[in-house]
Amino acid sequence: MSSKSKLTGKLALVTGVTGDIGLAITESLLNNGVKVLGISLNKKKQNNILRKFKRYKNSLYIINFNLEKIDQIEKLCMKIKKIHGVPDIIVNSAGEFHYNKLESNSLIKIKNNFNLNVISAILICKSFIKDIKKRKWGRIINICSSSAYNGGGTSGHCVYSATKHALLGFSRALDEEVRTSNIRVGTISPAGVKGNMTKKRYDIKQSSLMEPSEVSDAVNYLINSDGNGIIYEMRIWRMKR
Repeated sequence: MSSKSKLTGKLALVTGVTGDIGLAITESLLNNGVKVLGISLNKKKQNNILRKFKRYKNSLYIINFNLEKIDQIEKLCMKIKKIHGVPDIIVNSAGEFHYNKLESNSLIKIKNNFNLNVISAILICKSFIKDIKKRKWGRIINICSSSAYNGGGTSGHCVYSATKHALLGFSRALDEEVRTSNIRVGTISPAGVKGNMTKKRYDIKQSSLMEPSEVSDAVNYLINSDGNGIIYEMRIWRMKR
């Protein structure tokens, strides 16, 4: 951790903290002196992360919560505000990819995919945005996907692609609302990241997949950016696609 980091002492809320990308983002934030509140549903992975980052035991807190239960998100955020305060940084990294053609998706699976990938992010931002505006400094980073710009490159992406298009559209519109309050809203859209989500993607060469740390580097860049130029969308393609 660098004691000179301008992020030292900031509070970040990271969803999907036990995922490959969420884990890399969390490590980067902790190394920059940021206190991290992680949200995850996988208890085993939560314990593994706490052990991995035991040197940051006073800076890392993980909340066990199912973000598909969107009717409980407001209550969760109120609890976070009461115990930890209002986050300076929000990173919505939670997401799920069902590699199925449309006819193979049930109604409940489609609803849950939208709840997790889109609506949870919107509601989390809604819960804190008024207080962040008052503070006149904030960073909101939403992890999208290359599927936010196209159909995913092969069949089986239609529902996932729809959720990521929605998250991208929300992020663009939120940027218009909050920019004058010195809040920067950005999106990172990677195309093929090494990890659980892509290990069964036989249409992609596994050797071409990028590392989760490459995504966290992009997040770190957006969070630290404070010049007159705003980089609010970053697309990361595989070099050997």
